Amino acid sequence: LGFVLDDETPARIALVDRKDESAAIKWFDIKPCFMWHISSAWDEGYEFVLVGARLDGATRHTKSGAILDDLPLVDGEHRFDSHPYMWRLNTRTGAVTERQLDDSFVEFPRVNDHHICSGARYSYMARIDINQPTLEAQGIYKYDLATGSRTDLKLPMHHIASEMSFAPRDGAKREDDGYLIGFVTDKQRMTSEFWITPADSIEDGPVARIKLPQRVPPKFHGRWVDAAAFRTA
Repeated sequence: LGFVLDDETPARIALVDRKDESAAIKWFDIKPCFMWHISSAWDEGYEFVLVGARLDGATRHTKSGAILDDLPLVDGEHRFDSHPYMWRLNTRTGAVTERQLDDSFVEFPRVNDHHICSGARYSYMARIDINQPTLEAQGIYKYDLATGSRTDLKLPMHHIASEMSFAPRDGAKREDDGYLIGFVTDKQRMTSEFWITPADSIEDGPVARIKLPQRVPPKFHGRWVDAAAFRTA
């Protein structure tokens, strides 16, 4: 284990000026926390907006030596008590506004990559089952950051998933005009499927469940790349 979270010391976010490498780094103190995965970030006037999955207690061992075993663990040490969260950093005044978006436990947030730095409205996050000893997703939440609403892609009983990637539809006109794609595993039969789910109506479920010839562990950190990007003249 490389770190222990100090819940008495503020965390900090550093902003590096992407247009002027010689400019001084701007530091912002935020409430003590840790974050593995960012959803998206963008500028709104003088405000820098950051959305991600924020953890209160990232490690099993606290600074005082207490051991916490009440939440899912990964590699025996890293706890996942992360919630969807938003920070607003005023680059002019230094003021910080932060808030939790939902009480649900989530991880591995993703957006339509075309909007990741331009104000993505929708964020798709794996819904974590805190009753399991390891990190398992029982579904996918779609958060509408403009309205605060949430919809849910529910998995069948005994099925688990992880991070989903976004694949835009050909000729897409809207941010959520595309598909969530990823692997889903049946824990009872130890079989896997590849799911394709319309992102604008995830509550209706997938339009395709492709049975795979062998089990594929639920993946994370993948990306959809159009075949045209690999074509050469």
